[in-house]
Amino acid sequence: MRRIVPLVFALAAASVLALPAHAGTGAHVAIDDFFFSPEVRSVLVADDLPVNWDNGGNFGHTATSNGGADFIDTGTIAPGETGIAYLYGAGTFAYHCSIHAMDGTIKVRPRANPRAFAQGGSSTITYGSVFTKGIQWDVQRRRNGNAWTTIRSGTLSTNLTFSPSRPGTYDFRARTHDLSGHVSGWSPLRTVEVSAA
Repeated sequence: MRRIVPLVFALAAASVLALPAHAGTGAHVAIDDFFFSPEVRSVLVADDLPVNWDNGGNFGHTATSNGGADFIDTGTIAPGETGIAYLYGAGTFAYHCSIHAMDGTIKVRPRANPRAFAQGGSSTITYGSVFTKGIQWDVQRRRNGNAWTTIRSGTLSTNLTFSPSRPGTYDFRARTHDLSGHVSGWSPLRTVEVSAA
């Protein structure tokens, strides 16, 4: 019995050491032979957001940004392995397998803290990561479902303070620029409710 416990511990430690960096943290997408699951994965902006592609199939695959963008590039992920890419801000990131006909999308939503407050208060809207690596963002806002207004364009700032003068329902969305000048799609909305004082 005494010999079994150290052996089990040693095997467990070896399996943890064999995992890729950050495997198990962040968002996960499964690869099941010839499709990504889920095909569309939604997450929130985080300072260090790894997306893990876990290949449970029998063939090698990649997760590669569409259109030559730099956002996602895992290289070939062998069966039983995990590929990792980091997304540094809000947006919609379309990708594919460069070996097989497989498509997927990662949607990164901005954060708002708080998401509801009375007029005279404020909220911090976070659309980017502190690990910018030269990445920039565009941010838009609309009130009560009206037309979008661009409030930041090509900014290096990762967040803004929102202090409205009127109550209402405010929607925010953002998109990310990569180092090569490619731009993601717009992110899913983050809604902030502002009540009358």
